[in-house]
Amino acid sequence: MKTRARRWGAVWIAAGLACQLTVDDEPFVAEGALAPEPGALGPPEPNRPDAAVSGTSLDAGKGAETTPAAASADAGARGAAPHVTDAGVTALDSSAERCESCLIDGQCLPIGSVRNGDVCWVCDPNRSTLAYSPAVGAPCGGESECSSSARCDAQGACRRQPLPAGTPCGSPSLGACDGADTCDGDGKCDANHAASGTTCDPVACGALGACRDGACVAIEGPQCLPVERCSPATGACECTGCSVGGTCLAQGEPHPTDPCLVCDPESHELRIATGAVCGPPAGECHESSVCDAAGACVSRTRAAGSSCGDPTNDQCTSADTCDGLGACVANHRQGACEGPQPQCFFYSCEGGTCTSRRLLAACD
Repeated sequence: MKTRARRWGAVWIAAGLACQLTVDDEPFVAEGALAPEPGALGPPEPNRPDAAVSGTSLDAGKGAETTPAAASADAGARGAAPHVTDAGVTALDSSAERCESCLIDGQCLPIGSVRNGDVCWVCDPNRSTLAYSPAVGAPCGGESECSSSARCDAQGACRRQPLPAGTPCGSPSLGACDGADTCDGDGKCDANHAASGTTCDPVACGALGACRDGACVAIEGPQCLPVERCSPATGACECTGCSVGGTCLAQGEPHPTDPCLVCDPESHELRIATGAVCGPPAGECHESSVCDAAGACVSRTRAAGSSCGDPTNDQCTSADTCDGLGACVANHRQGACEGPQPQCFFYSCEGGTCTSRRLLAACD
């Protein structure tokens, strides 16, 4: 066997039959090996220093032996594509380029490539040439109300640093049912609502209110007067009749100090109520006072002969009656009247009463 070769070509081994080398472009068969049938192994391929073999091969540069499994693994890491020859011999495709970065899913990716748009996983051959690596500390998102800028952690997750609890956020509302929103310390903005059912100021027209979901809502209807209505536009009670000095008058209701002026709801103004009663009778022989056409409250007298005063009707008087001018007249009779002792006394009407005068001394 020749002990030194000036230049090695490809090494081919087929099922232990023989070892055929090319030395100076001439085939060489090791001593003791069975010569292969002509063409059984195929023609040698020149300049194949990285060829992997199914048996043991020599590294032309180092003179060391390399197993087929090691050769295939090394070639695969460098991007070389193995294939099988017609004789069943494993070889490598020398046309594959060497991958100096990350070989992932059969693709040679540039350094810094991200995984499906996820910036927290990148190609970093210093840590792995076959998989994406976590991009620890890389920015992955902007700030939120309750956290600082997000960065990637060691597990490849995008994490934000929560702001301290109590940090202002969200709505600054400071109503009876809604305090200013603040951060909870875990990255969330909390709405500081008052407990549901907490009493609050009336929300409209004097209605009773209670807190619900941060708002004061009516729990009882508007507290307007019967002559008022609640305005949806202003939330206040509106007079449906006539407003006089802050007082709402109903239809036909008189002015508080002038009974001859009443409310007209159609015009929402006061008008003179001609003939309306505006006061009690001035006396026994008067009717109730009424409003005249000028808006004055005038007294009316009862008709002459109307009953009044003393209703007694006897031998010395009759029932009192009105004179038609507003006076009550006593209707007394004059003349003699009958008494209990006519034999001794003389009786006559005086001031409506039957009085007596002594006649006979014998009655003493």
